Amino acid sequence: MIQMILVDDHAIVRSGLQQILQQFPQVNVIAEAESGEQAVSLCRQLQPDIVLMDVHMPKGMGGIEASRRLLQDCPELKIIILTMQTAKALAQQLIKIGVQGYLTKDSSPDELSHAIQQVFRGGRYLSADVSKELAWSFSQTESVSFEDLSQRELQVAWMIIHGQSNQEIGDILALSPKTISTYRRRIFEKLGVKNDVELLKLALQAEIGFHL
Repeated sequence: MIQMILVDDHAIVRSGLQQILQQFPQVNVIAEAESGEQAVSLCRQLQPDIVLMDVHMPKGMGGIEASRRLLQDCPELKIIILTMQTAKALAQQLIKIGVQGYLTKDSSPDELSHAIQQVFRGGRYLSADVSKELAWSFSQTESVSFEDLSQRELQVAWMIIHGQSNQEIGDILALSPKTISTYRRRIFEKLGVKNDVELLKLALQAEIGFHL
């Protein structure tokens, strides 16, 4: 049996996923989490084989930071991202962190089952729409891109766009507000923006896919 934990901040989404996963005889959902912090705690206790992780969880630690911490703490753990977002920058960022699967919530139950089995066997899986987005991006040239940001800078940019203060971001990432301020300045310089509003506009123009 594949021992799995579901992570999504919406109870109705978790319930729907539970109903789908109950159709897979090889899968056993051992716990649910509604935040990144809860996911980290549960994984340390229960040692699942796979975590099915949403990315955008506005309260507290999001899916990116939770995935990074989980893969640091539990190198054998496998993470499949399940999200509405197909943005290339986000997909590339999560692949760099080490997640093994990336699916959109438009994926069929059959595709979800295939992804779980492939990842459990040690493979990787990208849904077709995400693969097309990544392939398209390789043929484009952009003067300013979120791909120019480091892993940590993209995490901080994500939180800035969602209105979190330097103190709030620092608390989540275990960094000082002064360090976050430095990251903020670097992000603005790299992307050629002057403030949070311009950063938000750039994210929307780049179709980063942030849910506001």
